[in-house]
Amino acid sequence: FATEGGCVELVDCTVKNCKELYGVYVKGKDSSAMLQRTTVMSCQEIGVFVSEGGTGLLTECEVREVSMYHGVYTKGRGSSTEIRDCFVHDCQTSCVVVSDAAKTELVNCDVYGSQRLHGVEVTGEASRVVAEKCRVYDCYQASFVAAQAASLTLDGCE
Repeated sequence: FATEGGCVELVDCTVKNCKELYGVYVKGKDSSAMLQRTTVMSCQEIGVFVSEGGTGLLTECEVREVSMYHGVYTKGRGSSTEIRDCFVHDCQTSCVVVSDAAKTELVNCDVYGSQRLHGVEVTGEASRVVAEKCRVYDCYQASFVAAQAASLTLDGCE
């Protein structure tokens, strides 16, 4: 948990069996999380949640088996997440969600196994997702969804 300017750095770690809320939570301006070669699994609500101006960087990570909602959720103006060379899968709703003017960049990721909704979902004016060389598949509904004046840019994705 990082809040009000706090920083979380996880390298070669496993975060699992989070019975309440989130595996990793970043909230507020100047708060950040850097995860490298880390697995976040078996979380109740959200695997990695970045909100209210926080930033997240996930490199070579796996986020999986979220029982209620999303694998990675970025929400709110000023919030951003960069996800590189990661696997996000087996989430109850959408695997990667961006909303309320947040931004996310996905590069060379595999996103799959959404149980009820989409692989990558971006909603709300000024919300933006840029996905490059990603594979999004085996989703209950659509692989990619942009709604409510959100922006979704795909480059070399499958």
